Amino acid sequence: METYLAIINVKAEFEEKDGQPGYHVIYPDNHEGWIPLDLFEKQAFRLREPDRITSDDVNRFIKNVRSEQIDERTTLTKLTTVTDVIDYKTSTCVNPENYSTSIGEHQNFTRLQDGIFEFLGKALKWGLNGILK
Repeated sequence: METYLAIINVKAEFEEKDGQPGYHVIYPDNHEGWIPLDLFEKQAFRLREPDRITSDDVNRFIKNVRSEQIDERTTLTKLTTVTDVIDYKTSTCVNPENYSTSIGEHQNFTRLQDGIFEFLGKALKWGLNGILK
């Protein structure tokens, strides 16, 4: 068998079936099914809006952020997502006398959030449209 990456947009709500927690799922073709809780929550990310990515979605996709000063004028920020993807950004000020870790972290974090917006937006587009041939 070959391996496939499937990104689909589904509607779902929590439902117990035979005493087991899970989700009742409606697929794009209106086919309905049930998926056990652990499997569903490992594979699905809830969006606040059905047709757009929100700031809240982006922030919930972030597992943690850490910043540190790596020299006299540079901040390194490491962001880890809920999928364990790690991304880094750096920011450097011109004059070490003006250095601020918090300013550097803010600049880096904003750029990292922009990257997540872009990624989630592309995933949503795939989920809504499928692969167009």
